[in-house]
Amino acid sequence: TQSEFITRFTPDGITVFVNEAYCRYFGIAKDEIIGHRFIPDILKEDRKKLHLHFSSLTADNPTSEIGHRIRMSDGSIRWHWWRDTAIFDGHGTLIEYQSLGKDITDRKLAEEELERSENLYRTIFENTGAATLIYDENRIIIHANAEFTRLSGYTREEIEGKRVWTDFIVKEDLIRLEKYDKIRTIDPENAPPSYEFRLIDKKGYLKYCINHVSRIPGTTRRVASVVDITDRVLAEQE
Repeated sequence: TQSEFITRFTPDGITVFVNEAYCRYFGIAKDEIIGHRFIPDILKEDRKKLHLHFSSLTADNPTSEIGHRIRMSDGSIRWHWWRDTAIFDGHGTLIEYQSLGKDITDRKLAEEELERSENLYRTIFENTGAATLIYDENRIIIHANAEFTRLSGYTREEIEGKRVWTDFIVKEDLIRLEKYDKIRTIDPENAPPSYEFRLIDKKGYLKYCINHVSRIPGTTRRVASVVDITDRVLAEQE
């Protein structure tokens, strides 16, 4: 009655057991499978990986998992996950394999779409003209793009996971920015979306900046986009 596919077969590929879920999925009756060789149409690119997978099963390590693609009878490509166990007799001779599997196509497609989205946002994050940070509720900087490393003078290794955003703020501006951050936590709508502040880089130089901050929906993280306006401010002061 399990929804997962279950099949058992001999080392030469003769099927000795299949459950109803397996038969329904492939659209084949039990008597058409049991006692016969039934091998789904594994994509050519995955066959070597599958061969190595089964070759790795031994009496000491009889169980392993693998994901691979198959071509269905209608020509569609589906992703499968299988947990395979090699069964040995008392003399250590391989007598059967038992496989427990399921269709994971929807999950794989979702993962691929997520990866595409992450690549898109990573590209935007890295190539925007502004110095950009992502930090968590504890103020620890999780990600810093190349433009922020240029602005601050610190490397990514010196920033990510090691520094908080307050490390870069002039003391006189810090109370005001911390107040904005607190408001953003309690009532995001009333927090100013952008404001000016002064940043201190690694060499101790003062830089005038505009900061645009917003919360990342569904998380406690913030994204801050910092624009260096030092040249403009100095020109205005002059």
